[in-house]
Amino acid sequence: MEPGSKEDKALKENEVFENFFTGFKASSVSVNGIAFLCILKPQDDNKDIEFLKENLKKSILEISDGLSMVGLSLPIYAIIECEENQTSNKDIYSFNKWHEIAGDQDWHRGDFSIIPCRGNNNAEKMFEQLANPVFCSGLSYNYNEFTLKDFAVYFERKFEEIEKQKSLEEKIKGMIYKALTNKFKDLAFKSTKAIVEKVVDEALVEWRSEINKMIEMPEIEKI
Repeated sequence: MEPGSKEDKALKENEVFENFFTGFKASSVSVNGIAFLCILKPQDDNKDIEFLKENLKKSILEISDGLSMVGLSLPIYAIIECEENQTSNKDIYSFNKWHEIAGDQDWHRGDFSIIPCRGNNNAEKMFEQLANPVFCSGLSYNYNEFTLKDFAVYFERKFEEIEKQKSLEEKIKGMIYKALTNKFKDLAFKSTKAIVEKVVDEALVEWRSEINKMIEMPEIEKI
């Protein structure tokens, strides 16, 4: 499979979002010229519909923000794969319940759309229809995997930019960039979510400590 091919991108999309939605499994994902699409199947019997509903909204809005940051202001469609012939009394699998949620304008406020479908076949058919290239122009992009070294280079560049500024606000901002740069530089291997969270937490502790020292200095105005 050639890098950057359509099949490769599809695999990357599914890999990135497979466990992104708490309480759901994403079986298909597509970022095309007109929309972000995904099929989500409720998974967690231990959670109620309200838990899944609120986590779904939070996750979708995170995706929306991320897409906007890279210049892709796309509508988002979450296709919910419900039980074809419901045998469970759990609302999380209910077509009627998800249909009700999909129509709740006060909840999603038009920020995204939910499309409930009965069974996997219907969900896949809906996905294929929405992802059909007939309805959209081509969208060319590649996934890049960032290492801690990449983060360090980014924050070091930001710190250098901030160093040229004189205001106290910019100085404080520069301190956090410096702390992050130092932490990420110490780790040259590939990043993981847990590692990134750890070094960010450590950098924030270091940053707060430096601010406390500034506040204690008589010539620095208290913040």
